[in-house]
Amino acid sequence: MQDAQKYREAFESMFKKNYQSLYYCAYDILADSEEAKDVVNGLFSDLWQKRASPEKVGAEGYLFKAVRNRSLNYLKHKAVKDKFYSETARLRAEAVDEDPEEHESHIKLIYNTMAQFSEKTRHVFRQCSFEGRSYREVAEELGVTEAAVHKHISLAMASLREAFGKKSKK
Repeated sequence: MQDAQKYREAFESMFKKNYQSLYYCAYDILADSEEAKDVVNGLFSDLWQKRASPEKVGAEGYLFKAVRNRSLNYLKHKAVKDKFYSETARLRAEAVDEDPEEHESHIKLIYNTMAQFSEKTRHVFRQCSFEGRSYREVAEELGVTEAAVHKHISLAMASLREAFGKKSKK
């Protein structure tokens, strides 16, 4: 019990000492207050869950490097997500311009390709593409990481690109 209290006090001290400067570090990279808070809070949450020793991770260099890396990873993930959404919007816009028979053919091709996905990939793809849910929401629902959701979306998109590539060659 005493060790737990010591740990809590040391962790709280580390949090209070470093939160503001870590927030500004993340903000400088992300230029968004909420995203910066999410990155810093995520770091401290992970450290708390892992019961990382505040003495070991309390070194400011470690904390700043972790925030920097998390911020850059966040930007990378955001770029991939933005590309996915713009590609989806482009495909939807093209679908509006095509004739009804071709549109129906594309819809069938999408559903036939989706039928070949694993159950989890199909669910993730539906939730993100059709229901408009974020990677984070789907990850929380399934109890997996956002990276795992991204992997399922990447697999689905690769399969769809391949299916449409074969169709256009016919």
